[in-house]
Amino acid sequence: MPMPPRDAETSPAGDAEGSRELDPLAATLAGDSGDTRGSTQGSASGGRGSSDRDGELPDHLGRYRLVRKLGEGGMGVVHLAHDDQLDRPVALKILRPGGNGDSRRLLREARSMARLSHPHIAAVYDVGTEGQDVYVAMEFVEGPTLRSWLDGSPPWPQRFDVLVQAARGLTAAHAAGVTHRDFKPDNVIVGTDGRARVLDFGLAKLAPRTAGRTDESTDTQWGAIVGTPRYMAPEQLRTQPAGPEADQFAFCVTAYEVAYGRRPFAGEVFADVAVSVLTQPPAEPPADAEVPEALWPVLRQGLQVDPAQRYQSMQALTEALEQVAGAPPEADPEPVVSRPALRDAREEVRQQLTQAYADDLLDADEIDERLERLENAEDPEAVRALVADLAPASEPSPQGAAAAPAAL
Repeated sequence: MPMPPRDAETSPAGDAEGSRELDPLAATLAGDSGDTRGSTQGSASGGRGSSDRDGELPDHLGRYRLVRKLGEGGMGVVHLAHDDQLDRPVALKILRPGGNGDSRRLLREARSMARLSHPHIAAVYDVGTEGQDVYVAMEFVEGPTLRSWLDGSPPWPQRFDVLVQAARGLTAAHAAGVTHRDFKPDNVIVGTDGRARVLDFGLAKLAPRTAGRTDESTDTQWGAIVGTPRYMAPEQLRTQPAGPEADQFAFCVTAYEVAYGRRPFAGEVFADVAVSVLTQPPAEPPADAEVPEALWPVLRQGLQVDPAQRYQSMQALTEALEQVAGAPPEADPEPVVSRPALRDAREEVRQQLTQAYADDLLDADEIDERLERLENAEDPEAVRALVADLAPASEPSPQGAAAAPAAL
């Protein structure tokens, strides 16, 4: 069953001339599936002086030998590269910082992604810097995106299996304190080995903030609203903080499209999509859908406007999804975490971070980064791991608590 078509205006004006079809992985990794251009010329990054003027690419970036440019999008450029040290191909993404210290922030957040390790997450092998640019070496996966894969009309059991695999990838990421923020069919690769992998965890958050952008396409928006509006949770559309519950919403929008071949919310441009998501319930699935009836209640709960009315966690959503068709559970599923235990762990770590700031062990940026990961983590051990590199802290002093960032 094919996916609903992309909106016509997601293709940038003037892109018809000189464009070419891209490798699906490259288009996705470039960061904006509706604003990705293939090119046989151009520099590895917009900030590369002479290479940009001459239309030539550097031979190497760190230990990576650049083979060819695969794609370019709002967040950066993707190259097929060869890791000379480990003798393997990689997808090398060069991110574009937007100034104001963005390079440091991008590097820090890219390193947090590199800590993710799961069969259904595209691996991040390495991160580094070259001048002002941050590059990310990622697993190069042979295979189409979920959106393209569905053009072959795979039967429901295969579609369901891919959905469960993607859900397990999101569950593992949330347990590690990482929220995707831009989950959609274009960010899932169905490998030729039959294994689905979720791409670009956290990369939407790395987007440079471009002042004054006013286009209304329903593909990835940069700035105050970050993500792909058709898959964004209500709290994202309202520019409120987005946690793991937003990924639940995006996953259920994707699953609805995969199952029923249509969208749960009406709208072709950003404003219409936002109104539909914020004011209308999701459309009832077609009566003749050849999928289990038990799927719809699962998706409906994940599509609730109020994040508190969705599932307690992505793990709970995944378990509900697995029960729809008796899907086998993971060999070693994550244990269910009690909310009091998680709350206590978060409070303990907040106190340690307060003391670390007072003792000048961490600066304000580092505190903010750990606090955000703290709120996203859904496992007490993942929470405590955020301060594992710090010496055991005593009770924070009143002076230290007063001096800590307001975010604490």
